[in-house]
Amino acid sequence: MALVSWIGRRVAGIARRSGFPLYATIRGPGPVGGLRMELEGAKLRQLSGRHEPGVQDCIAERLRPGGCFIDVGADVGFFSLLAARLAGPGGRVIAIEPVPANADLIKANATLNRFDNVTIVTAAAGAVNRTGAMIPAHRPVPMLTLDGLVAHLGLPPPDMVRIDVEGAEIEVLAGMSETLWRHHPDILFEIDARSAGEAASRYAKMSEALTHYGYEVRRLEDAYPGEGGAVVHGIGVFE
Repeated sequence: MALVSWIGRRVAGIARRSGFPLYATIRGPGPVGGLRMELEGAKLRQLSGRHEPGVQDCIAERLRPGGCFIDVGADVGFFSLLAARLAGPGGRVIAIEPVPANADLIKANATLNRFDNVTIVTAAAGAVNRTGAMIPAHRPVPMLTLDGLVAHLGLPPPDMVRIDVEGAEIEVLAGMSETLWRHHPDILFEIDARSAGEAASRYAKMSEALTHYGYEVRRLEDAYPGEGGAVVHGIGVFE
């Protein structure tokens, strides 16, 4: 199955670069239904509409037309596409992704859906601005703070920030302290750990950090119940 999936991604990549992208329309009753995604980089759970339904519902419930959404660790843009639909032409979506190949796919997926409200930033987010941040198995990329990015792009106050950064979530918060104090965006985050114990520990640290800024944190439903609690999602809302 892994070999078939790899061959499929290779064929889809060649087709996209040749100007004939292979794509699918997402099915299912959820908020992503009807969106299109290139087959290159897409997961079957995404194409079926079943990918992290609690996260989908949370974004759909809280992001309004005209809103500003920042997607930190956007991968190939699944949640950025949902946010672009919800925010509409008057809204802004900033997709931050350090892997250049994934950033290219975010652009392709936004184009496929005719979304012109998506800005792609090929960088990592962290506690400080610096060059040459190392991403495993990839070349060095810039590291930016969200405070600096919001100012540099002249963004309106963010309404929601989604953070999926494989262990660097506390550093991302440290780099957006001014945004947290001044604008109080919803913080939607993922903890992807090696064990349930590690996930619980990191979730507790995120909750403590957000509580410091006046947030109330709650855990979302398990997106991967068969993985023993090693992947956890939470939402922080300013109270």
